[in-house]
Amino acid sequence: MSLFRCHNWLKNCLLFTPLLFSPFPYTLQDLNFSQVIIIFFSFSLLTSSVYIFNDLIDIQNDQAHPIKKDRLFASGAISLSNGWLLLLILLFVTFIICIQTSTEIMLIHTLYFAMNILYSLQIKKIIYLDLILLSFFYILRIYLGIIVFQLNIPVHHLIYFFIFFINLAAIKRIAEFRSLRLMYKFQKIPGRGYSEKSIMRITTVSVFITTVIFPLIAYSFYDVQISKLSWGIRGLYVVLNIIICFWFLSLLHASREGRLKEDLIKVILFDTRGGYYIFCLYLFIRGGIYCDIGKFLE
Repeated sequence: MSLFRCHNWLKNCLLFTPLLFSPFPYTLQDLNFSQVIIIFFSFSLLTSSVYIFNDLIDIQNDQAHPIKKDRLFASGAISLSNGWLLLLILLFVTFIICIQTSTEIMLIHTLYFAMNILYSLQIKKIIYLDLILLSFFYILRIYLGIIVFQLNIPVHHLIYFFIFFINLAAIKRIAEFRSLRLMYKFQKIPGRGYSEKSIMRITTVSVFITTVIFPLIAYSFYDVQISKLSWGIRGLYVVLNIIICFWFLSLLHASREGRLKEDLIKVILFDTRGGYYIFCLYLFIRGGIYCDIGKFLE
């Protein structure tokens, strides 16, 4: 199962994000959860096929990587021919599931896979651009959720998430480089264009996003949306974004010192600060939705 990287299926839980951010009232009876689970499963199989494809074409760089050299293809535990066969099987199963849903869902799956091929072949070697595309992959998951649940979330939420995930991608890249530099004296990340100089620039960009861009975006949305809500919800919104900024800074500091694991999913889920952030975020979202529902019923 390590070949499928099932723990990364947790990223696909972003598909459920519209349930938390939609300003419109809805009930559980309005949502077709059986179809949602099927689409979650098909998209998860698709993401696993992307990981397999990336491992197949990046085998030389993985063999030169002190950590990734133990992956199944790089170590020779699974032959390349079996890997390609498994990839085709996963894509075929995903296609069979998708054709039973809708054309739009099929197009999103196709776009995700095509963009990942482009990313694996070329874009991941281009500094900065790879961070933007990684963030786009997360946003695509959220958009898939919008289509599946047939709910609407304001565009500014997507912008908010886009900046959020760019910063996480930057911190991940810093963490990867620092751990390789401190433990193995690497001057570059194998297969990528990042060096000490570019990592310093990304660190500066991450600090700028955390301390300037992210608060400005949050404040602009405060004026547009949050000012209509109660004082309690507005106060929680301010506190929430302060928590996010400090959380980003703590992750950035840990990545600079080489203490942050490359797999940010595990950090977000099991790190205590991440748990506090998710809990506060949930309180804010539900509070805002209930407030809007109250206005709707008036």
